[in-house]
Amino acid sequence: MNCYACDQAAINACKRCAKPYCDDHGNAQYCADCLKPASALPSFNLYRGALLAMLVGTALAVVLLIRFTDPASPRYPRLTEVYYVAEADSGRFWRVSAVPDDDAWTKAVLSADGGKTQKRAWPGFGDKVLMAPAAPITVAKPQVTVDKAADGRVTLHLAQAADSRDLRLSVESDTPVKAVTINGERLPMQVRQIKVRWSAPGEPVDIVLEAAPGAKLDLVVAEMREAWPKDAKPLPARPKDAMAWGGSDRTVDVHLSWLRRKLGETAKEPRYLQSVRGVGVRLVAPPHVATSVVDEG
Repeated sequence: MNCYACDQAAINACKRCAKPYCDDHGNAQYCADCLKPASALPSFNLYRGALLAMLVGTALAVVLLIRFTDPASPRYPRLTEVYYVAEADSGRFWRVSAVPDDDAWTKAVLSADGGKTQKRAWPGFGDKVLMAPAAPITVAKPQVTVDKAADGRVTLHLAQAADSRDLRLSVESDTPVKAVTINGERLPMQVRQIKVRWSAPGEPVDIVLEAAPGAKLDLVVAEMREAWPKDAKPLPARPKDAMAWGGSDRTVDVHLSWLRRKLGETAKEPRYLQSVRGVGVRLVAPPHVATSVVDEG
């Protein structure tokens, strides 16, 4: 076998590159090319491999830091948003977290009455909220008048309680609603979904929905009160790395039973209202029927 650089017989093979070489083109271990100063530098592939390894290691460190280290601090506190929800129609009560984080403080709030926390959709809060059964509380019934006309118009007259923050009405129709009138202000539209938020304590609101005769309306009416219910277990003190967000620490009363009562029916024998899981109730407005019922209490 000849030397890689000349025609002389090779006497050795380079330990670095394995090239055969003679006495004139190498020493006892390496060929002349591998003995050059430039060849002593790491190759480009080595640099690239080292850089890739460094990037992967940095990314892994960041992931582990975020996953196993709590980023919240007194300077940058985590958001917490909890409510006490009274579902008056079914007589069920819930502790709800609108922020889907199960930090220690939120866990303590949700489990205070011994209920098991679950994740589910809830009207008005979103598709993923944390909920746990809660102890019953006293819920004041709203002042409501419901008028239902043969031409499909449904009128709701609502008056907020003294400690009410706002009233929220969500309506979904199987046919387009022609218009919505709020305290005499008519809003022409062709929509199937309407959401009204009324924030004027002490001032009642009249809402008229102009739907087609026989239209089916999915209705949810909720009232948010200013404070956590007095007859519920009080909220624990928040840690310094947590803060209240949105309408947190308030009571939400979801009222449906008064609507059944005013239409002359019960949950066991529904005539106009059909319960829809995850939605609320559906108001079926039969054609050629006119009803006007006023809340006496």
